[in-house]
Amino acid sequence: MGGRGGEQMQETLVGMWCEIVNRVLEIRDGERGATAVEYGIMIALIAAVIISVVSAVGNDVKSGLEEIDKNLP
Repeated sequence: MGGRGGEQMQETLVGMWCEIVNRVLEIRDGERGATAVEYGIMIALIAAVIISVVSAVGNDVKSGLEEIDKNLP
């Protein structure tokens, strides 16, 4: 169903997630504290990743179910 495009999206989203986690660790371990704005940006990025993953998986599931429906007698 998903093919290579789904794998590429997953790799991209995992890369984004790793960058977010690294940024959180840098803020936590750094000399300066994170401001509310930085936390807000991180939360927005995490939400965007979650929405993208759910959307991509949802489209694949929808396509699969439509294919099954089309092939039923």
